[in-house]
Amino acid sequence: MKCYYHSDSEVVAVCKICNKNLCKECYDLGDSGRCKPCITKATEQKHRQREFRIKNESVEYVRNAGIFSVLGAFIGYTTSIRYLSGIENSDIPALVYKLGFILLFAYLGISLICGLKIMNGTFRSMGSLGLLLIFIWPIYVALLIIALMIGMFCSVPLLLYHLYKLYIKPPVPHQQSM
Repeated sequence: MKCYYHSDSEVVAVCKICNKNLCKECYDLGDSGRCKPCITKATEQKHRQREFRIKNESVEYVRNAGIFSVLGAFIGYTTSIRYLSGIENSDIPALVYKLGFILLFAYLGISLICGLKIMNGTFRSMGSLGLLLIFIWPIYVALLIIALMIGMFCSVPLLLYHLYKLYIKPPVPHQQSM
């Protein structure tokens, strides 16, 4: 039998994916008994999966940041209505207080989701404790506060990074391996 790619060479192996006959030269190219086109297809598929995962991660982060900022803005608005009655004689207009509360709580919402993203592994391991969380909930609350504090410093750069990855960064051209 002759090699699929080199008609003058004898077969030493068969491609594990497409079952084409391979000579020693074709077999030595590679990746545990696969022919060059199959290796190229597998590499391109891994590259597409990686790009999809990165883009999906950015979409998820921006979506969650938007949801938490809207939720935080709503909480800020309801909080401003509650505390607005105490500032009737102030020199600052009530609208400024409302906007301040709305922006502050929207930022805190984004900060919380950012901190939770950064501390993802810690919270994932806390969930495995199950019923023990009933007794150690103060630790969980402390971790939430730490996540909020981390998020206050990291939320804007992280949000800008994910927006950059989604909308501005040009796709990197894939280089085929020879």
